[in-house]
Amino acid sequence: MYRYQVRIIVRYISILSCFIREGKDGRARGRFLKLLLCGWLFRSYYIIIKNKTFNLRQKKAKKTMRVWDIHPAYLSDKSLLGEHVEIHALYNIISGGKKGYSQHPETKRWTGHLQQLVSRHNLVIKEMLLREFKHKSPLSIPTDIKEQNFATNLSYVDLPARQFAILYKKYLEKNQAGRIPLPGNKTEFWAQHKYSIMARGYQYYKEVQSFMKNSPDLPILQAGDLISKIQYYFQFQVPEKALENTILHLWGYFKKDVNTEEKKHFFNLQDSIEKINFLFTLAKKYQKKYLLHSTIFADFLSVN
Repeated sequence: MYRYQVRIIVRYISILSCFIREGKDGRARGRFLKLLLCGWLFRSYYIIIKNKTFNLRQKKAKKTMRVWDIHPAYLSDKSLLGEHVEIHALYNIISGGKKGYSQHPETKRWTGHLQQLVSRHNLVIKEMLLREFKHKSPLSIPTDIKEQNFATNLSYVDLPARQFAILYKKYLEKNQAGRIPLPGNKTEFWAQHKYSIMARGYQYYKEVQSFMKNSPDLPILQAGDLISKIQYYFQFQVPEKALENTILHLWGYFKKDVNTEEKKHFFNLQDSIEKINFLFTLAKKYQKKYLLHSTIFADFLSVN
């Protein structure tokens, strides 16, 4: 675009020079062409500035458009609601075959993985409901969309460990925080996910415990192996028996604090998900921060 404009300017100047050399009449014509040239230059400058502003907005949008791969409990309210909007935008682009943002890295990595995108959406809305936000925009996979195997690994725009670093910097600058504090090391990360893994099978919990025992407690930026292991187990189904055992384990944090009515209500509940919801209520009431900083409550929140 700029080379074309330079050529036009050179052409205008050469024409102007010819008119100026023609004498008195040339001077009049020259003044007219000067005004014409100034007007054209002003218009060209305006178009350039406008295009630069548009391109900067596009680049900013590309940088900020993101679906995170870490648990949504780490996100601030603003980031959480922002991701929910982005998921719906990506869903509409991919399912509708739209061209807008089709080349964006997030669009590319979720294309062919709508089922996983819907699963991420469901986890995000559970975290939203846990924070008492309302939600009225469910997603489902269109029947005419051919999906890849759910177990197929997604590519990353940034590795999960790197995503923690991005949030650290962002939240420090903007004074924001998620429901669960960002982990500083492997031990903190494991403590925040341990009950979600226990609910999927005690044997998986023991495997990670053994892994932690035999590996150094590295900073979270160097904890890619643990993060990958946790994300792998998160894909597993939740057996009812394992979930019941985990619930009883969580109940142990409250049995010395609850009153008779709360104890009776807990054991009268028949549904495991209702019990987890009630345990979250108790954790808030009795300020069990260790439990409040666990991923399990969003993972198994009832959305009905």
